[in-house]
Amino acid sequence: FICALVLTDEKKALHFAKETVGLTGADLAYPECLANPEFRKKAAASLAATAKAAGRKPFEFPKFCRLLDEEWTPENGMLTSAMKLKRKPLEEKYADTIKEMFAEGAEK
Repeated sequence: FICALVLTDEKKALHFAKETVGLTGADLAYPECLANPEFRKKAAASLAATAKAAGRKPFEFPKFCRLLDEEWTPENGMLTSAMKLKRKPLEEKYADTIKEMFAEGAEK
């Protein structure tokens, strides 16, 4: 199955949390809302719906995701100067997060 690391910003995340997930009050704090299990579930469902609308096959739909409140840039070593992902630094930085998503999938 596919897992995704998703970059977001405060405005988009809070809008999604309020309108799609239904979070209110203290649950709407950013970036804490990104760790909310219902937020993650709805975000993965939204990604899957987008993939379906794009004509992707079900095995291509993301099943789990983690939203991140940071930018990937050449300056922080996550992108090349040509704006391509640097896989090794990303895999090293997010190894625990990636393992967590796959373990979550194995439990289901």
